Amino acid sequence: VITGDQQDTAENIGHSCKLITRESTIVRVVKCENESKCKEALINAMNVATQKQPKVSLVIDGQSLVFALNDNLQQYLLDIGSICETVIVCRADPLQKALVVRMMKQGTHKICLSIGDGANDVSMIQEAHIGVGIWGEEGTQAANNSDYSIRLFKHLSKLITVHGRYNMLRTGLMVEYSFYKNITVFFSQFWFAIFCRWSGQSFFDDWAMSAFNVIILSLPPMGLALFDKDISEEVILRHAEIYHELRSGLYLTYKTFIRWIATSAYHSIVVFFAIFLLSDIVTYEGMTADFLIVSNIVLSAGTSTALTKAMLTTRHWLFISNFCIWLSYLALVAILMIESSLVDIFPKFYQVMMQTMSLNCYWFVVVIVVAICSIPDLVFDYVQRQYFPYQWQIVQESFPLSGTNQSDVYYSYDEVSMNTIKDKTAVNETEKLSLTAIDRSKGKRHSDSSSDD
Repeated sequence: VITGDQQDTAENIGHSCKLITRESTIVRVVKCENESKCKEALINAMNVATQKQPKVSLVIDGQSLVFALNDNLQQYLLDIGSICETVIVCRADPLQKALVVRMMKQGTHKICLSIGDGANDVSMIQEAHIGVGIWGEEGTQAANNSDYSIRLFKHLSKLITVHGRYNMLRTGLMVEYSFYKNITVFFSQFWFAIFCRWSGQSFFDDWAMSAFNVIILSLPPMGLALFDKDISEEVILRHAEIYHELRSGLYLTYKTFIRWIATSAYHSIVVFFAIFLLSDIVTYEGMTADFLIVSNIVLSAGTSTALTKAMLTTRHWLFISNFCIWLSYLALVAILMIESSLVDIFPKFYQVMMQTMSLNCYWFVVVIVVAICSIPDLVFDYVQRQYFPYQWQIVQESFPLSGTNQSDVYYSYDEVSMNTIKDKTAVNETEKLSLTAIDRSKGKRHSDSSSDD
């Protein structure tokens, strides 16, 4: 806590906020007149903090902070601050607030968040990686100069745990799926180049390639980025323990990104080489299918596979989610059909899509390719959920998204299914969550009965 209040006021704030408890040992580094006295006070505070971990609270004032932030003593301050449970900086000016945040950024290499409500907090808010301003009685300077603005301090928990979780989930899925869909479909160009002796011949139609990311598959990434969620807001706020998984980058890590790239490479192989399962493709006119028909079959199979992957990835189905998926497939068919109908503009592509869709092998290849690509993903997800579940997956199965409301969060221990929890750690964590829910439910019922009386 960094404040400009006096020492007594700052300590009272610490007690009222329960940052300082009765069991805490308060170590004070105050009223140091020179660097040597400040160093001596920091060393004494380090000795006390080392002996009485972890219930130690450090209080340092702005006068001592002038010397503590020097290059000679900054490491002492950082070390003792890392040991203590609470650090309260009082009588600090705006520049000192920013310097303390900079010291934490450079010394710990952690993501720092600063929150304030006044004009004297602007420098601290701007120095942090993430600045949050409170729109309160002290004006709007902090809110205007922050990354995020909230109305009350208690809204910070929802900003981090709920909106932060949803943003990480949606951003991660959008980035990974954007790479996936392009590799799945257009990596077929690489496989095709092997068979045409690297001549530079384009495998797909130029207009289809131009419209692929702009029109055909533009909506599924937007649907994932705007509307997808894994757990309801009420459940996230009740079970804050699942936030720990996000700190390691649950949805966008090297591991998840490599898995998406490997999946897309495998899908591209299946999409392209599935045409070799067929013998010579003969049209209804009795002629062997040309290059453009084979290209349309591969494009349709690849697009269908990418859309099926979007369906399997979506965790929260809404009307707009279905709309994005089916409209994308209709956009592919519509673009190819329109191009096949305009003989004056696209003479080489005239009636190509009509001939392609009249072939029985076209529908066979699309269905078989989607099945071969999707079954391994389904098996992998099933095994992972059954035998190696994440904490959020356990909570998700206990409190499903469909029909979840405020009262559904209060489940008893017997009502929580333990069949999917395999390891002992997950069982212990779920017991804590369930017992906490029971206590809250009892308190709620007791308050309701008292109000009725």
